[in-house]
Amino acid sequence: TVTDNAGLTNTCIAHVTVEDNINPIAICQDITVGLDENGVAIINAADLDNGSSDNCEISFSVLPSSLDCDHIGPNNVVFTVTDQSGNTADCQAVVTVEDHVSPIIICPADKTQTADLGACNTFVTVDAPQVDDNCGIASVTNSFNGGVDASGFYQTGTTTVVWTAVDVNGNVKRCYQHITI
Repeated sequence: TVTDNAGLTNTCIAHVTVEDNINPIAICQDITVGLDENGVAIINAADLDNGSSDNCEISFSVLPSSLDCDHIGPNNVVFTVTDQSGNTADCQAVVTVEDHVSPIIICPADKTQTADLGACNTFVTVDAPQVDDNCGIASVTNSFNGGVDASGFYQTGTTTVVWTAVDVNGNVKRCYQHITI
């Protein structure tokens, strides 16, 4: 609006566009994440933030946003900071994936068997335990003969067979089975 000395006025409309052309500053940090029981690690982008900033409100994202058993160890990810105007900045972070989930091992039921007449031992067929793991099983062994199959000649009395499952990342779990002759 313009007014002259005589008090006359005139008005026009002007459009003012406010633009934010300033990119945010992305500052990221390396983190370590653990796999869950399904063998997946979800990366929370905010955990990678190490003081990122902007003149406006910001949000975070990360690619990839999840890693799995194939990514054990250090992995490069891209951390992105985005402001309200769509301006972005990136930095690279290292996400180290670890597996601390022990395997699942379920021992076969305890067994009782009668020895042959006059024998101090008898042959027992022993079923293998059920095993599972989020990333995979490396080995299943037993304390009776060190193998995968604990079948064999058992002495009279009770023998405790310790079954040991080791996953591909070195996590160990044991269960116990009793063979009574």
